[in-house]
Amino acid sequence: MRPRYRNVQIGNALIVILGAGIIILANLLNAYGFRASIFVILVVLLAALALLHSLTVEVDDRSVLASFGPGLVRRRIPLDAIAEVRVERAPWYYGYGIRWTPMGWTFRVSGSHVVQLVLRDGRRFCIGTPEPEVLARAVDDARGGPA
Repeated sequence: MRPRYRNVQIGNALIVILGAGIIILANLLNAYGFRASIFVILVVLLAALALLHSLTVEVDDRSVLASFGPGLVRRRIPLDAIAEVRVERAPWYYGYGIRWTPMGWTFRVSGSHVVQLVLRDGRRFCIGTPEPEVLARAVDDARGGPA
């Protein structure tokens, strides 16, 4: 099915932060020799970078899909489960990546704007995006207009 909306957002902040950590740890391993604890943290940071370097959001006629990096980490929400769509601003201290925040589960790689999907069962899910109004309109259009 062809998406009505698709956006790929590169997580520059995450790439810089994780990349800096990887460089520091690699230099520590080089300077002090193999240390299991440093190596484990390095592998975790490399995996996080590979999995979370970008956020792809797609809206089609049936669902909203938010997926990180190659798509191993993703969340698909059926359109009929969505009660309301809101454009919100998430404070910087809510962080990036996958987070539980007071706004609900949040997928975000950069910026401060999110589209909050309020589900019919009361749960909330936020998707970070550089174009919140466009995403919100695409979700509402796919649902047949605002509820």
